[in-house]
Amino acid sequence: MATTSSKACATFWNPPVPFVGLDIGGSFLKGAVLDPVGQTLHHVVRTAGPQIETPVRLARTLDPAQLAASVIELTDRLVEKVDGTPEGILLSGQMHGVVLVDGHGKPRDAIYTWQDNRDTIADNEGSPLDRLASLLNEDDRTATGNELRPGIPLSTLHRLALGGVDVDGLMPASLVSFCAATLAARGPNRFDMHATDAAAHGFLEIRTGAWHAPTLQKAGLDGLRLPEVHADVTMIGRLHGTGCPVYTAVGDHQASLLGIGLAPSELSINIATGSQVSVIEDIPMGSVQARPYFDGSFLRTVTHLPAGRALNALFSLLTELGGPSGDDLWRSLEARVADVPTTPVRASLGFFAGTSGADGWLRHLTEDTLDVGNVVRAALDSMVGNYLEAARSVGWPPPVERLALSGGLVQRFEPLRASLVESFGAPTVRLCHDDDASLAGLLEVSRMLA
Repeated sequence: MATTSSKACATFWNPPVPFVGLDIGGSFLKGAVLDPVGQTLHHVVRTAGPQIETPVRLARTLDPAQLAASVIELTDRLVEKVDGTPEGILLSGQMHGVVLVDGHGKPRDAIYTWQDNRDTIADNEGSPLDRLASLLNEDDRTATGNELRPGIPLSTLHRLALGGVDVDGLMPASLVSFCAATLAARGPNRFDMHATDAAAHGFLEIRTGAWHAPTLQKAGLDGLRLPEVHADVTMIGRLHGTGCPVYTAVGDHQASLLGIGLAPSELSINIATGSQVSVIEDIPMGSVQARPYFDGSFLRTVTHLPAGRALNALFSLLTELGGPSGDDLWRSLEARVADVPTTPVRASLGFFAGTSGADGWLRHLTEDTLDVGNVVRAALDSMVGNYLEAARSVGWPPPVERLALSGGLVQRFEPLRASLVESFGAPTVRLCHDDDASLAGLLEVSRMLA
C-alpha cells in the first residue's frame, strides 16, 4: 500500500507545523490536523471503519487487516493536508479491545472488542468470567483498578487460555496500540503503551505502572510477552518506518475528559452510546474503579452504565410496527414524556452485560401506564438512579456544586438533562459540546508535547 503521496495541492494549511490526530472507534475513525499553537482542529474527517463481526453467539470482533488499512488510509490523507512534515501522529481509541500478536508484530487472530462477551457463557463449571473472579482476591482487584467485568482483555485472554489457545510468547496489543504500531511499521518499541490504555487490559498495577504479576499468574497468562508501559506520551517509532514520530496511544475515555477540560472540582457525567461518571483524584480509592489519567493523577470512575445503546434497543421495540424515526422520533418521545412528570413504572436498562446486569425489565405496568410516556419516563428514572448511585460510589453524593455533562444523548434529550440537574440539587452545569472531545484531548496532548 502506498504511504504518503505528493503534496502539490495549493490549499495546504501553512505553518506552524501541526500534529495529526486520530480517534479510533472500531467501526468508525475520526481524524484531524492539530494546531497546538492556535489550539484548533483543522480538516476534521470521519470515516467508516471495518464492520464488527459476529461469527458466533456473543462474539464481537474486528478484522485487524481491515482496521490497519483504514487507519493507514486516513492518516495518509491527513498528512497530505500538512505543508511539510507533521510534528507527530497522536492516537486515542476504544478501550478494552485486544489482539494477540507474534514476535514479528503479526496478528494471530481477530481483534476482540469490549463488546465480545463470550466470557459470560457458562458450562457445568460456570462461565470463564466467574471462574476468573473466584481466583482474584480484593488486593488483586484494587491493585489493577477494579476493572474486572465482561469483555475486558484479562477476561478474554483467560477465556482463550481455558479453551486451549497457547498464548505463551504472544503480546496482547490493545486495539489502539495495534493501530499505532501499524503506523510505526517497525522498531522494537512500536507496541509500547501509555498507562491510560494499558490499564484497560485489567492487569496493570495502576499506582506503579507495572504489569501485575499475581493477576497474570492466577489467570494463566504469565507466559505472555508484555509491552513496556509509559506514564508520559512517548515516541514509539516513525510513520511508515521513516516519517514523522508516532506516539503511544491514549485511552479515549481519558482523552475525552481532557478534551472537555474536566476540572478537579467537577463531577463528569458522559452519556452517549455508553456512559461513565468520573472525577479526578490524586490517589486511587480502594473499592472504586480507578484509571490512570494525565500528569500523575487518576480518575475515580464508574463505567459501562446503560445509556444510548440500551435506549435504542427500547425505542426500537416501541417503533417496531412503524412510526417516526430519527429526529422525529426524539421530538415525539420528548413530547410524550413531558406529559408524564412522574410514573409508578419501574425499569432496568440492563439489556447488555454491564454494571446493571444483563437482563432488562419493566415492572408495575397497568392498563393506565402501558404507554410510551410512562415507559420512557421509567427509563429516564432508571438512568438517573444509576447516576446518583455512581456519584455516591465515587465520593460525590448530591447535592453537587459543579456538573460537567457531555455526550450526544444528554445534549439531544432535554428531559434527561432536566431530570439529572434536578436530582443532583440544581448544581452549576457546564454542558460540554463534545462531538470531537477525544480529538480535543489529543490537541491538548500536542500542546504538552510542543
